[in-house]
Amino acid sequence: METNYKNNTKRMIIAALVIVSFMLIQTTVPLVGTVQAADGNSIAFVLNDTQKQLTAANLTGSLALSVTLFSEEEALLHNFSTEPLLFVASVNSVTVDHINATMGMDTTVVAYDLPPGEEIGTPADADITAYWTYGGEQNLRNMITYMDNTY
Repeated sequence: METNYKNNTKRMIIAALVIVSFMLIQTTVPLVGTVQAADGNSIAFVLNDTQKQLTAANLTGSLALSVTLFSEEEALLHNFSTEPLLFVASVNSVTVDHINATMGMDTTVVAYDLPPGEEIGTPADADITAYWTYGGEQNLRNMITYMDNTY
């Protein structure tokens, strides 16, 4: 009986160490992906949707602009004053307030699914909403191209 207790305790300690290690890796190696562009244009995404962050991070090939991804936690540590174009989706009020406080005067912001009462930039139009809602790598690529051509 005592051996089972010791084995269970060891397993719990190992599981806790694995979880803590994963959490430390997430905070020191953020989920920020960049797709480089030839002409220097860029768009930053601030998202609260891990699946879409992963999809965007997997984009490969040449796009018309650089794409940088921020989770809400990463966005709170970033100064958006030099970002020319932001896409903000499904973030909380604290993140919206931080972006409003740090974005540049010339920053264009396109917003989707903000908390009630929060306003920032321009609401996503029907095309952006469709690309974003349907998701997937090709729709996201099309959305980025559309935003580059529109804004």
